[in-house]
Amino acid sequence: MSEMPMTLSRRQLFGVGSGLCGLFLGRNAKAGTLQNKDQASERLQFEELSEVFAFGVASGDPLQDRVILWTHVGSIGEQRVLVEWQVALDIHFIDLVSLGETTTDEICDFTVKVDAILPEAGTTYYYRFRAHGYWSPVGRTRTAPKSSDHLRIAVASCSSIWSGYFNSYEILSQRADLDLIVHCGDYIYDFPDKDELRNLSMRTKNQKIPQNLEDQRQRYRYYRTDPHLRAAHQQHPWSIVWDNHDICTGASREEA
Repeated sequence: MSEMPMTLSRRQLFGVGSGLCGLFLGRNAKAGTLQNKDQASERLQFEELSEVFAFGVASGDPLQDRVILWTHVGSIGEQRVLVEWQVALDIHFIDLVSLGETTTDEICDFTVKVDAILPEAGTTYYYRFRAHGYWSPVGRTRTAPKSSDHLRIAVASCSSIWSGYFNSYEILSQRADLDLIVHCGDYIYDFPDKDELRNLSMRTKNQKIPQNLEDQRQRYRYYRTDPHLRAAHQQHPWSIVWDNHDICTGASREEA
Protein backbone atom coordinates (compact mmCIF):
# COMPACT_ATOMS: atom_id res chain seq x y z
CA MET A 1 0.00 0.00 0.00
CA SER A 2 1.49 3.34 -1.02
CA GLU A 3 1.90 6.10 1.52
CA MET A 4 -0.46 9.05 1.41
CA PRO A 5 1.34 12.28 0.46
CA MET A 6 1.79 14.73 3.32
CA THR A 7 0.43 17.59 1.20
CA LEU A 8 -3.02 17.09 -0.30
CA SER A 9 -4.81 19.27 -2.77
CA ARG A 10 -8.29 20.39 -1.79
CA ARG A 11 -9.84 17.96 -4.25
CA GLN A 12 -7.72 15.06 -2.94
CA LEU A 13 -8.64 15.93 0.63
CA PHE A 14 -12.35 15.94 -0.12
CA GLY A 15 -11.92 12.78 -2.18
CA VAL A 16 -10.61 10.98 0.90
CA GLY A 17 -13.26 12.62 3.07
CA SER A 18 -16.10 11.72 0.72
CA GLY A 19 -15.02 8.09 0.79
CA LEU A 20 -15.13 8.07 4.58
CA CYS A 21 -18.48 9.88 4.55
CA GLY A 22 -19.79 7.28 2.13
CA LEU A 23 -18.85 4.54 4.59
CA PHE A 24 -20.44 6.48 7.43
CA LEU A 25 -23.69 7.08 5.57
CA GLY A 26 -23.84 3.51 4.36
CA ARG A 27 -23.36 2.18 7.88
CA ASN A 28 -25.92 4.50 9.42
CA ALA A 29 -28.60 4.30 6.73
CA LYS A 30 -30.07 1.10 8.19
CA ALA A 31 -29.81 2.39 11.75
CA GLY A 32 -31.57 5.60 10.76
CA THR A 33 -34.37 3.65 9.12
CA LEU A 34 -34.85 1.39 12.14
CA GLN A 35 -34.83 4.26 14.61
CA ASN A 36 -37.12 6.49 12.54
CA LYS A 37 -39.82 4.27 11.04
CA ASP A 38 -42.35 7.09 11.22
CA GLN A 39 -40.00 9.44 9.38
CA ALA A 40 -39.05 6.81 6.81
CA SER A 41 -42.69 6.56 5.75
CA GLU A 42 -42.52 10.25 4.79
CA ARG A 43 -39.87 9.71 2.11
CA LEU A 44 -41.19 11.00 -1.19
CA GLN A 45 -41.74 9.01 -4.33
CA PHE A 46 -40.05 10.73 -7.24
CA GLU A 47 -42.22 11.20 -10.28
CA GLU A 48 -41.52 11.93 -13.92
CA LEU A 49 -41.15 15.65 -14.54
CA SER A 50 -43.26 17.70 -16.92
CA GLU A 51 -41.72 20.29 -19.22
CA VAL A 52 -43.21 22.99 -16.99
CA PHE A 53 -41.12 21.90 -13.98
CA ALA A 54 -38.22 20.22 -15.77
CA PHE A 55 -35.68 21.10 -13.04
CA GLY A 56 -37.78 19.96 -10.10
CA VAL A 57 -38.18 21.77 -6.78
CA ALA A 58 -35.87 22.68 -3.92
CA SER A 59 -35.84 24.28 -0.47
CA GLY A 60 -33.12 25.73 1.68
CA ASP A 61 -31.67 28.01 4.36
CA PRO A 62 -34.27 26.98 6.96
CA LEU A 63 -34.95 29.15 10.00
CA GLN A 64 -37.23 28.34 12.91
CA ASP A 65 -40.20 30.04 11.25
CA ARG A 66 -39.47 30.00 7.51
CA VAL A 67 -37.82 28.19 4.60
CA ILE A 68 -36.86 29.31 1.10
CA LEU A 69 -38.79 27.40 -1.60
CA TRP A 70 -37.50 27.27 -5.19
CA THR A 71 -38.47 26.06 -8.63
CA HIS A 72 -37.97 26.86 -12.31
CA VAL A 73 -40.98 27.24 -14.60
CA GLY A 74 -41.04 26.66 -18.35
CA SER A 75 -42.24 29.88 -19.98
CA ILE A 76 -44.04 28.18 -22.91
CA GLY A 77 -43.78 31.40 -24.87
CA GLU A 78 -45.15 33.72 -22.17
CA GLN A 79 -43.29 36.83 -21.03
CA ARG A 80 -44.57 36.61 -17.45
CA VAL A 81 -45.84 33.52 -15.65
CA LEU A 82 -48.17 33.38 -12.63
CA VAL A 83 -47.08 30.73 -10.11
CA GLU A 84 -49.08 29.48 -7.12
CA TRP A 85 -47.45 27.76 -4.15
CA GLN A 86 -48.71 25.75 -1.19
CA VAL A 87 -47.20 24.34 2.02
CA ALA A 88 -48.90 21.67 4.13
CA LEU A 89 -48.28 19.35 7.05
CA ASP A 90 -49.27 16.32 4.98
CA ILE A 91 -48.27 15.01 1.58
CA HIS A 92 -51.88 15.20 0.32
CA PHE A 93 -52.15 18.95 1.14
CA ILE A 94 -55.25 18.59 3.29
CA ASP A 95 -53.75 20.48 6.25
CA LEU A 96 -52.49 23.64 4.51
CA VAL A 97 -50.42 26.05 6.62
CA SER A 98 -49.25 28.60 4.03
CA LEU A 99 -50.02 29.50 0.43
CA GLY A 100 -49.68 32.35 -2.02
CA GLU A 101 -48.82 33.33 -5.56
CA THR A 102 -46.03 35.16 -7.32
CA THR A 103 -44.85 35.89 -10.84
CA THR A 104 -41.64 35.16 -12.70
CA ASP A 105 -40.17 36.28 -16.01
CA GLU A 106 -37.12 36.20 -18.26
CA ILE A 107 -35.16 38.62 -16.06
CA CYS A 108 -34.80 35.93 -13.39
CA ASP A 109 -34.73 33.08 -15.93
CA PHE A 110 -38.27 32.06 -14.92
CA THR A 111 -37.10 30.90 -11.50
CA VAL A 112 -39.28 31.26 -8.41
CA LYS A 113 -38.01 31.86 -4.88
CA VAL A 114 -40.47 32.12 -1.99
CA ASP A 115 -39.57 32.91 1.62
CA ALA A 116 -42.42 30.88 3.13
CA ILE A 117 -43.38 31.74 6.71
CA LEU A 118 -44.28 28.56 8.62
CA PRO A 119 -45.95 28.12 12.03
CA GLU A 120 -43.76 25.57 13.84
CA ALA A 121 -40.03 25.09 14.39
CA GLY A 122 -38.45 21.66 13.94
CA THR A 123 -41.33 20.47 11.76
CA THR A 124 -41.52 18.62 8.44
CA TYR A 125 -43.59 20.30 5.72
CA TYR A 126 -44.55 19.48 2.14
CA TYR A 127 -44.70 22.06 -0.64
CA ARG A 128 -45.60 22.34 -4.30
CA PHE A 129 -46.05 24.89 -7.09
CA ARG A 130 -48.64 25.29 -9.84
CA ALA A 131 -48.15 27.01 -13.22
CA HIS A 132 -49.75 26.68 -16.67
CA GLY A 133 -52.34 24.38 -15.09
CA TYR A 134 -49.70 21.85 -13.94
CA TRP A 135 -48.59 20.92 -10.43
CA SER A 136 -44.90 20.54 -9.68
CA PRO A 137 -43.47 17.49 -7.93
CA VAL A 138 -44.09 17.60 -4.18
CA GLY A 139 -41.08 18.73 -2.16
CA ARG A 140 -40.30 17.93 1.46
CA THR A 141 -38.61 20.41 3.79
CA ARG A 142 -38.06 21.07 7.48
CA THR A 143 -37.79 24.15 9.68
CA ALA A 144 -34.87 24.58 12.08
CA PRO A 145 -35.51 23.48 15.68
CA LYS A 146 -35.67 25.95 18.55
CA SER A 147 -33.32 23.76 20.53
CA SER A 148 -32.12 20.23 20.03
CA ASP A 149 -29.51 17.83 21.33
CA HIS A 150 -29.75 15.79 18.14
CA LEU A 151 -29.39 17.00 14.56
CA ARG A 152 -28.60 14.84 11.55
CA ILE A 153 -26.79 16.83 8.85
CA ALA A 154 -25.27 15.49 5.62
CA VAL A 155 -22.24 17.28 4.16
CA ALA A 156 -21.26 17.48 0.49
CA SER A 157 -18.56 19.37 -1.41
CA CYS A 158 -16.64 19.71 -4.68
CA SER A 159 -19.28 18.25 -6.99
CA SER A 160 -17.75 18.17 -10.45
CA ILE A 161 -20.32 16.71 -12.81
CA TRP A 162 -17.51 15.48 -15.08
CA SER A 163 -15.90 13.30 -12.40
CA GLY A 164 -18.64 10.68 -12.21
CA TYR A 165 -22.21 9.93 -11.32
CA PHE A 166 -23.90 11.61 -8.35
CA ASN A 167 -24.59 8.35 -6.49
CA SER A 168 -24.10 10.03 -3.11
CA TYR A 169 -27.00 12.37 -3.85
CA GLU A 170 -29.13 9.33 -4.65
CA ILE A 171 -28.31 7.83 -1.23
CA LEU A 172 -29.22 11.09 0.50
CA SER A 173 -32.52 11.28 -1.39
CA GLN A 174 -33.46 7.84 -0.07
CA ARG A 175 -33.23 8.94 3.55
CA ALA A 176 -36.02 10.58 5.51
CA ASP A 177 -34.12 11.21 8.75
CA LEU A 178 -31.93 14.17 7.73
CA ASP A 179 -32.54 17.68 9.04
CA LEU A 180 -30.35 19.43 6.48
CA ILE A 181 -27.82 18.97 3.68
CA VAL A 182 -24.90 21.40 3.84
CA HIS A 183 -22.86 21.86 0.66
CA CYS A 184 -19.49 23.39 1.54
CA GLY A 185 -18.70 24.83 -1.88
CA ASP A 186 -18.02 24.08 -5.56
CA TYR A 187 -21.63 23.01 -6.05
CA ILE A 188 -20.95 23.54 -9.75
CA TYR A 189 -17.64 23.57 -11.62
CA ASP A 190 -16.63 26.10 -14.23
CA PHE A 191 -14.47 23.65 -16.22
CA PRO A 192 -13.26 20.02 -16.24
CA ASP A 193 -9.65 19.59 -15.13
CA LYS A 194 -6.96 17.66 -17.02
CA ASP A 195 -7.70 14.35 -15.31
CA GLU A 196 -11.38 14.65 -16.15
CA LEU A 197 -10.61 15.50 -19.78
CA ARG A 198 -8.87 12.12 -20.07
CA ASN A 199 -12.01 10.33 -18.91
CA LEU A 200 -15.05 12.18 -20.22
CA SER A 201 -16.96 9.18 -21.52
CA MET A 202 -19.69 9.77 -18.93
CA ARG A 203 -20.39 13.50 -19.27
CA THR A 204 -19.37 15.23 -22.46
CA LYS A 205 -21.72 18.22 -22.69
CA ASN A 206 -21.46 21.80 -21.50
CA GLN A 207 -17.68 21.99 -21.01
CA LYS A 208 -17.42 25.65 -22.00
CA ILE A 209 -16.10 27.94 -19.26
CA PRO A 210 -18.93 30.37 -18.37
CA GLN A 211 -18.20 33.90 -19.54
CA ASN A 212 -21.45 35.68 -18.70
CA LEU A 213 -24.73 35.35 -16.83
CA GLU A 214 -26.41 33.21 -19.48
CA ASP A 215 -23.44 30.80 -19.53
CA GLN A 216 -23.63 30.51 -15.75
CA ARG A 217 -27.36 29.83 -15.89
CA GLN A 218 -26.75 27.19 -18.53
CA ARG A 219 -24.27 25.44 -16.26
CA TYR A 220 -26.85 25.29 -13.46
CA ARG A 221 -29.45 23.96 -15.90
CA TYR A 222 -27.02 21.23 -16.94
CA TYR A 223 -26.45 20.19 -13.34
CA ARG A 224 -30.19 20.11 -12.70
CA THR A 225 -30.64 17.52 -15.44
CA ASP A 226 -29.11 14.99 -13.04
CA PRO A 227 -32.01 13.04 -11.45
CA HIS A 228 -30.13 12.23 -8.23
CA LEU A 229 -29.30 15.88 -7.56
CA ARG A 230 -32.93 16.84 -8.19
CA ALA A 231 -34.14 14.08 -5.87
CA ALA A 232 -31.83 15.15 -3.02
CA HIS A 233 -33.11 18.72 -3.33
CA GLN A 234 -36.71 17.53 -3.44
CA GLN A 235 -36.30 15.42 -0.30
CA HIS A 236 -34.32 17.76 2.01
CA PRO A 237 -33.60 21.46 2.65
CA TRP A 238 -30.08 22.56 1.70
CA SER A 239 -27.68 25.30 2.77
CA ILE A 240 -25.04 26.00 0.12
CA VAL A 241 -21.77 27.92 0.54
CA TRP A 242 -20.00 29.44 -2.46
CA ASP A 243 -16.40 28.59 -3.33
CA ASN A 244 -14.08 29.54 -6.18
CA HIS A 245 -15.50 27.24 -8.87
CA ASP A 246 -19.02 28.49 -8.17
CA ILE A 247 -18.23 32.11 -8.94
CA CYS A 248 -14.93 32.22 -10.88
CA THR A 249 -14.52 31.52 -14.58
CA GLY A 250 -11.50 29.26 -14.87
CA ALA A 251 -9.63 31.09 -12.11
CA SER A 252 -6.14 29.95 -11.23
CA ARG A 253 -5.20 29.03 -7.68
CA GLU A 254 -3.72 32.52 -7.17
CA GLU A 255 -6.78 34.31 -8.58
CA ALA A 256 -9.17 32.24 -6.47
